[in-house]
Amino acid sequence: MLRPKKKLTKKEIKKDPVLEVIAKAEVFLRSKGKCVTYALVGIFIVIMVIFLVIRSKHQANYEAKGELGLAELSIVREDYDDAIVKLNKLIDNYDGTKAGGIATLLLAQCYFYKSDFDNAYLFYKKFIDKYKFDKFLTACAYNGMGIVEESRGNYELAASYYKKATDISPYEFQRHEYLLNYADILIKLKQYDEAEKILSKLLEENLEKNNKDRAEVLLGKIKSAV
Repeated sequence: MLRPKKKLTKKEIKKDPVLEVIAKAEVFLRSKGKCVTYALVGIFIVIMVIFLVIRSKHQANYEAKGELGLAELSIVREDYDDAIVKLNKLIDNYDGTKAGGIATLLLAQCYFYKSDFDNAYLFYKKFIDKYKFDKFLTACAYNGMGIVEESRGNYELAASYYKKATDISPYEFQRHEYLLNYADILIKLKQYDEAEKILSKLLEENLEKNNKDRAEVLLGKIKSAV
């Protein structure tokens, strides 16, 4: 059943920490002098950005690097309107390249931060339909689509996207984050047994503290509901 649309506050909007760090990591590489710690993914994301953007074999991707960096700076400053303009221009000029794919994904995230769920969904889906060159980023896109549908109150559809994100995620830290989203939506769907199974198994793994805390809170919700 469709739930009524809800106007979300800035605090209530779920942000994908993976996509946030992609933008911030590029800024880290350019500024070099800054001492910033990204506890969620650390040096791994820096390597991913180097591989996906800087180490491009195509001249188009090489030229797009600078434009993508400027857009990422705007995202870090939370100037999403400026980032949207830059990312749309980049997509127009470098459509079909890896840089164009990353720009498409970041554009979806910018629209989501502005609560423009229709455009957010459109560009998450565009990435999946057109690019899909990397499982890591494809999982980000599916997770983003899940967040959009959850915000719209379409919990069953959101659950299907979260499940796809967890199935595709190639790295443990990412899979943990998306499994927690999946378990959370299962609780909202009152599928308590499946959610409890996921959370119990997660707690047996080497979780970061924030994910462990969230898993325990979700388990507490199940116990209070049944």
